[in-house]
Formats: sequence, structure tokens, C-alpha cells
Amino acid sequence: MRRILLLLVAFAVQPILYAQSLKLNNSLFFESRASEVHLYDGDNGFSIFQDRTKLSDTGGVSVPGDIAPFKVEARHPNLAGDKMEVKLGNGKYSFFVKGESKGLGISVSVFLTDPLPQYLEGRISFSLLLRKELFLGRNCFIDGRPRTISDAKYTGNSLVLLPENPEMLVRITSAGGFSLSGEDDGVLLESPLPSGRTGSVVEWFIEPSGELSSARAAAPDISRIGYLSAQTKRAVMRVPAGRASGQANVYRINEEGHRQLVLRADAETWPESEDGRAFVIADFSGIRETGLYCLEYGECLSDAFPVDTELCTGEWLKALQELMRRDIDAGTAADVAMSLVRLWETFRPEDDTDGDGRPDVFAILQECLRQILQDEGGCDASVLAAAGRVLKDFSPSESALAISKAQEAKDPAAAMQLWFATADKKYKRSAAATKSFSEQLEMYKLMDSRFQQKVKSGVKAYAGRLTSVADDSPYGRPEGIGAQLEWALDVFALWQKFPNSVDPNLALGCLSAVYGEHTYADARMLESMDVKTLADFIRLSLACEEIARVLVR
Repeated sequence: MRRILLLLVAFAVQPILYAQSLKLNNSLFFESRASEVHLYDGDNGFSIFQDRTKLSDTGGVSVPGDIAPFKVEARHPNLAGDKMEVKLGNGKYSFFVKGESKGLGISVSVFLTDPLPQYLEGRISFSLLLRKELFLGRNCFIDGRPRTISDAKYTGNSLVLLPENPEMLVRITSAGGFSLSGEDDGVLLESPLPSGRTGSVVEWFIEPSGELSSARAAAPDISRIGYLSAQTKRAVMRVPAGRASGQANVYRINEEGHRQLVLRADAETWPESEDGRAFVIADFSGIRETGLYCLEYGECLSDAFPVDTELCTGEWLKALQELMRRDIDAGTAADVAMSLVRLWETFRPEDDTDGDGRPDVFAILQECLRQILQDEGGCDASVLAAAGRVLKDFSPSESALAISKAQEAKDPAAAMQLWFATADKKYKRSAAATKSFSEQLEMYKLMDSRFQQKVKSGVKAYAGRLTSVADDSPYGRPEGIGAQLEWALDVFALWQKFPNSVDPNLALGCLSAVYGEHTYADARMLESMDVKTLADFIRLSLACEEIARVLVR
């Protein structure tokens, strides 16, 4: 996605210089030096233009499933008073949308002379569909709190769009409240029309910035999903060798789009370079206060990013719903099944969206089992034993069948899972010799004391291997989403069992990278993942929630 960059300012804090009031012109739309608001231009509802860019696809009063139920019946402009009234109707019901210039913005309201008829109650709303390519995955403030626009639904009374970019900043307020969420065709800002009322029932005050654009240099990469307040925060930039400077500036952005310098972060050059370019690493972990920030290094300015205490909370639920929609075939069912076993044993997510009292994890796990058992090419005994063990209390017959099939396979690699599935000690001796340390670690809490002691003896060496991966890369993680997820989950598993052995920020950094490498953090990102990656993403999202709870204590 094209980066939208901040305007250079001469001082650490500087007001918007060119803001002007919106005036109603002879073409019957409101305009200022760089902003336009069109109020029912033809029958197309209202739209906002900022610095010659149309921000919205459609807007106005609408009913779901009916794109244009109301036609313009009359327009009553008042050029001297900079206001206009538009009468709308559908042959059965009429009302007014009014626009009036106020201060540096425009008040747009819906005025009802008669209460809503019954067939419209609860269905009709005043809305604006913002262009997806401009706003999805970008930053905003809702009631003063920084948010990243995704398919999550937010509610509030005050919205600031693109605060990191003075040329595109737009403020919208509504005393009656609104909701904001990403949709398939755009970002929907919506205020329902109340039933049983007349007069001005919905009013928005829209204030574009009125700025003209100014070009900026290319920006460093920053995690667009943002960072937890207590998280280690590092930015990696690539610059021509010999052009590295010693510091990076971190700015806090307020709701007016003003930037204030809050930190000068030391920047270190990575000892190795590629193709005549050097890696520069800036650590800005000192930024802990909730807010919206950007980072400047030399002539480069980053995209804005939020710092908060609740980033990614609940993201795993969306990923779980996406996983349930997939057709899991025999070729991937084993990987997904094992990921879900580990998910359940680590977190026990009691999500019951089906309302049947059974966590959805088990619905997917049962489907995986059925696919594995139908695979004529054979099945993974370890997966069968693990799935059978977890399903014992939820589907005894399927559990017994899976464990029986695992035993029939006589696979030494399945010894550990069979040990815990059956409590049969004949599998115990081979269990220690056939499984990797990471798999033993995941089973740690189920082991007896002698087995646990054996695992403890390997913690230091294993922690060293995980840490060396971070030390060998300027980004502090492996390359590729699959490798990142697996490595971060190993970091989390070790930290969870032995909290002093490894830095949990390594796992947080990987989750930030997964989000930061995508244009926006919503359902489309999840759709791009294969089923194993998706299952591991669920586990890492939950892991980071647990890490966050510990870090904020």
C-alpha cells in the first residue's frame, strides 16, 4: 500500500497553517482551500474530498440491501448563509438532510418532520462508506484513544481519521454516537436513525484539515498494528552505507495531527551490510504512554503506529472463526489437529459460538480426526494419540478409535502421546528418546517429576539456541511467516514453563511483524494464511495476550 507520509514541520509542535472555513459555492457544494464536502450531488448522497482525493465512495441515509432508496425531491440552498437543505423521499416517506458551515467545518444533520414509519424502524441509518484502500489498516483516534481500522467494530462520539497526515486528516464528531468497522466494500461509519422521534435526530460535525500535500522521503518499516506499552520496541531501517546517523526522533501525534518530540532514541548500525546498504536499529522502548506515534530517522519518517495496552486482544477469535470456515483436507488435517491440541492444552479457550456448550476448538479437532482416519495413505500416530487424548471427555467413541489406530501403527515416535493418552508405562521408556526438546516442553506439565527433571537439564542450551536466532538477524527473528510463528511459539513455551530463561519480547516482536508485513490486520490477512499457519497464528495471538498480562503487572 502506498505510504501516506507526514508533513515536515519547523518546530516540534506546530498548528495547521492553512485551515479555512467551508463555504457553499455556486456548484452547491461546500469548499475551502483543499477540502470539499458534497451534500447530495445528484442522488449520490454526500462525499468528502481532501487535497483533491475522494475519501468516501457513498454516504447519506441508507437502508441495508437498498443502495439508493431515497431520491432528491428538492434542494434549498442559501449561499449567503453557507447552508443548504435537501429534501429526500421514496414516494411514501420524506425527510431532510441539512448542511451548514460552522467554524472550520460543516454540520450535516438528518431532520425528520414525522417519526420513522414502522417498516424503517431499526433498519435505516446515516452513514459514510470510506474508501477501503485509503483507510483500512490505517490509524485513527476514537474518543481520544488510538485505534487501527480493521474489521473490528468500534463505537464512540469523536473520530479523527489519518491523524498522522495533516493533508488527509478529517475530524467527525456526533453527540448521538456512531460505529466504525471495516466491511468488504469499505470502512463503514454509521449512526442509526432513532425511532419515535422528530426534529434533528442525527448530526455529524465534519472538519477536514484544509491542508495541501507536501512530498516526503521513503519511510522505515514499522509494525502498523503497533506495540504494547511494556513491549520492547525496535525499528530497523536500511540506509546507504556511511549515511547512518546516531539518533532517531520519536514523535507523539495528537488528535489535531500535531507532532511533539518525546524521545531521541539511540540508533546503532548493524555490523553487516548488504548491497552497499546498512541496517540501522533504533530502540524506542522508553515510549510506554498510550498514544499514536511516528519515528523519524534522517529524512525518513515512518507510518504512524499506536502504543497501547490492548493490542491484538481477541484477534485469535477471528482467526478461529476463519479456521472453521476452511475445508480441511487429509493433507493438512494432521498439522491443524496437532496445533489445536497444543492450543487447547496451553490456553483452554472456552469459546462457544455455537451455543451447544462445547468449545469450537473441538468441532475443528473432530473434523480433522475424521479426515485423518479417512486418509488411505496412512495416518500420523502421534496426532491420533494426541487428538484422542484431548477428545476423551467430549467424544469418547472417536477418542477411543483414534487411540486404537495410533496403537496399531506401532510408531516409536508416538510413544510420548500414547503414554499420556493411555497412562500405559510401556510407552514411557521410548518417549524420552523419540521426541524433540520443544515437544517435550509442551508436554512438561503432564510429566512425572523424574521426566521433568530431565527436561530442566536442557533448558539453558535450548534457550541459547532460540536467542541465537534473534542475535543473528537485525530484525531479531527468522524470515518467513511460518518460521517466525514456530520460533515465537517455542520462545513462548520455554518462557511459560521457565520465565527467567528467555525474553518473551521475542514472541511479541514476531506477532508485530506478522501484522506489520501485511497491508492491514483484518480478515483478508487471515484468509491469505494456509491452515497450519492460521492455527499457529491463533496460538501465538493467545500467547501474546498472556505475555501482555504479565508485562503490565
